[in-house]
Amino acid sequence: MSVIPIRNFDGRFASKAPAGPRYTVDQAKTIYQTYLAAVCQHQGLYPREVEKQLARPGKPNCDMQWRRAAYARQLALYLANTSHDVPQVLLAQAAGITRAAVCQALQAIEDLREIPAFDVRVDAVAAEMGAS
Repeated sequence: MSVIPIRNFDGRFASKAPAGPRYTVDQAKTIYQTYLAAVCQHQGLYPREVEKQLARPGKPNCDMQWRRAAYARQLALYLANTSHDVPQVLLAQAAGITRAAVCQALQAIEDLREIPAFDVRVDAVAAEMGAS
């Protein structure tokens, strides 16, 4: 059995992975739902309506309401991951989606962070959650 070396932030090999916060699925779900509620409040949406929209069958990508709900979920996942270091595998379980979908959601928000106006909105939601 071979050990895969891990690098520290300075590029040197580390003996083990850095210790970060460890969450249960229930804790991850609470964090995700809290961020989803905050994002929904900023967008004028309701978290239960977002969940209903995302669970609908059919071709949701063509529907503007579904796309707004998907964006709210993406942003909530991003904030939970970046602000609380919730692992993607736990976020997938908390949101009821695949790990690949979580990865795509995080990448989509990261790509949008290059737009200054969007970046300000993300920081506002994160700051509001930090204050509460």
